[in-house]
Amino acid sequence: MRRLEVVVVALLALPLPAWAQPVRVGAVVPVTGRYGAGGAQVRAGYEIAVEQINAAGGVTVAGKKMPLELVLLDDESDATKTVARLETLAAQGVVAYLGGFGSDLPAAAAAVAEKNKTPYLGVAFALHKVHQQGFRYLFSPFWKSPDISEALPPMLASIPAGERPKTVAIFQEKTDWGREMAAAWTEAGKAATFFIRAPDPPIWAKNLGKDGDYVLLAPGWHHAVKAPGVKELNDAHQAKFGRPADPITGPGYACVQILAAAIARAGTLDREKVRDAIALFAQWQNGKQELVWPREFATVPLVYPAPPFARR
Repeated sequence: MRRLEVVVVALLALPLPAWAQPVRVGAVVPVTGRYGAGGAQVRAGYEIAVEQINAAGGVTVAGKKMPLELVLLDDESDATKTVARLETLAAQGVVAYLGGFGSDLPAAAAAVAEKNKTPYLGVAFALHKVHQQGFRYLFSPFWKSPDISEALPPMLASIPAGERPKTVAIFQEKTDWGREMAAAWTEAGKAATFFIRAPDPPIWAKNLGKDGDYVLLAPGWHHAVKAPGVKELNDAHQAKFGRPADPITGPGYACVQILAAAIARAGTLDREKVRDAIALFAQWQNGKQELVWPREFATVPLVYPAPPFARR
């Protein structure tokens, strides 16, 4: 019943004719289990994005407005069930997959997306090594272990030299991502770092109160980010949950926006063409970001080789 309820919620605010064919998007999220708190953030981002897109008329596909239908299944924080749920969604003909929370779950999903030739957008997915295995259908607009470890030293360098921490403490999660992150911290620690990472869910502050203060976290997004759409997301999240959007809600919201834009750009629900529309390359030209690949979507041609600096 949980899946059916989520589908209904995704379509409730739809101002389109009842006969409009929906674009079915599948999401496998840990609603329950050890990742449940993080999964709740991801789910909120997906649902708010779908509601707002549909309230604005839906996605334009080949000149026709179509609503998004979000089919969300709970994998119970179990990678084996992640795989099974993705296969269930494939049988329902979803145009793309949206991921959950915790690197081990999307890592298991990558091979399924590849087999089914279905685009997969993973959020809360910092495990880097999976992205080095040549998966064509795997996308993750979320920073990875090397990004996290490289971002901290400059911040610590802003502390007066005499006050900087000199001791390294690494709390390693017993997962592939934990091992990868520990190795990255060890490398970054050669430059001097003391770091204890707080979890992203709000339960950290609820359980620890003031004892949880001053602990750093690196979620990759924050509700105070100055960017288009953040205010709309925060307003919707405030209305639903009584607080601005949580750290992982933002990337989840962005995943739906990326997918909706790719579907509109592709002009079709063909999964291969949607995949190609997600895998776009941009290039700085004349002070602006221009779309240069794939060629059929390019706004300007790719400039290569780049002209010498003296000729620019």
